[in-house]
Amino acid sequence: DRFLDRYAGPIISDTAVAIVELVANAWDAYATRVDIIWPKRTEKIVFTIKDNGKGMTREQFQRRWKTLDYNRAIDEGSKSTPPDDLSDAPARHAYGRNGKGRHAAFRFSDPYQVRTWRDGTEVTYEVRRGTTQPFDVKEIASRVKVQGHGTEITATASDGVSLDAEAVREVLGTRFLADPNFVV
Repeated sequence: DRFLDRYAGPIISDTAVAIVELVANAWDAYATRVDIIWPKRTEKIVFTIKDNGKGMTREQFQRRWKTLDYNRAIDEGSKSTPPDDLSDAPARHAYGRNGKGRHAAFRFSDPYQVRTWRDGTEVTYEVRRGTTQPFDVKEIASRVKVQGHGTEITATASDGVSLDAEAVREVLGTRFLADPNFVV
């Protein structure tokens, strides 16, 4: 029952760590823009983070999300290359290494949804804590002929969090906002 809590630790228990991990994932996907809707339980506003990064194919999602000890550095290297539409941009040094950051969305909701699109196909998944394994992933929708690329993670409930939006801006500003080509 507590495996995921021990495995991911503060990534799923500390709001500041969770949001930093999710934004770092967008950076590693070579996003240039990240939009965050911060949750407010009193107004039934749910957490959402959406980026215009490279997105994932079905196969990439399955490999990255369902492999418990996914190793980004081994599978993708230490640098992130830009998507085709930014082919002249330099590669970025990636933050992620051990694949635990993907679990940060559990800080905001259980279950949560991941919508990702790339190469003309968009797929939406529901991710929830498992009963016989640490987490379960289920494909819930897909469509084709989709333009662009990116990933959106959305909570399914407006659970409260311990940080207000201004504190989140401060936490993120100290880590990511030095690059003018990365807007959060």
